[in-house]
Order: sequence, then C-alpha cells, then structure tokens
Amino acid sequence: MTIDRTDISRSIGHLFPSMIGTTSDDWNAFLDKATGLETPLDMSNAQAFDRWRQALAKQGYPVFKYSDQDLAEKKAKAAAMLQAEETRAASMGKTLSKLAKEAPNWTAAEVLASQKG
Repeated sequence: MTIDRTDISRSIGHLFPSMIGTTSDDWNAFLDKATGLETPLDMSNAQAFDRWRQALAKQGYPVFKYSDQDLAEKKAKAAAMLQAEETRAASMGKTLSKLAKEAPNWTAAEVLASQKG
C-alpha cells in the first residue's frame, strides 16, 4: 500500500503549482483543507486520491480525464455498438438457415472460403 501523497502531483500538480516540491504530509493537509475532507495519513493513496479528486471535481477542477459530455458520448456510442451486436446476433439464425439450404453438404472451411470471393 502506497501512502506517499506527493504521487498525486503527477495528475493534479498543474492545478496547484505552489504545491510542487512539498512533502507528502503537506499534500495531505492541503487537499483536506481544499476539499473539506479529513484523510488519515495511513489511508491508501488510491482511496485518498479518489476522494480528493471527486471533491475537487465538484468544485469545478478538471481532475478527471473525461468530461461529463465525453462520458455521455461514450455511453451513447456503447449503446449503439451493443444494439448493432444484438442485431447481428439475432440475424445469425437466419444466416445459418440460409446456408443450410444453399450449401447443405459444405464443410465449415468451404463456407468460409465462399465468403472471401
């Protein structure tokens, strides 16, 4: 478990340039003061950083890679991709029935070869 708070400077240090070069305890105290949180010094970085980033994001700091609009667009794209896959999967029965009528004695290799040409 890592508890060196200076690690957070890589992701949010540009937002607080006066904090660059400070100690782990300084980062912990500063971010608690800036966010109103109380973070134990022995809390893992993963948990502490996530709490601080969430609190800073609520204050309008750009601490996450994706904006709400980016996330909404990604969700819409994922929904469209899922719908396309469901449509493709639903059509498989029709494709297999068609192949069974057109080429009832073909091997799988012959079917695949016929798709290439």
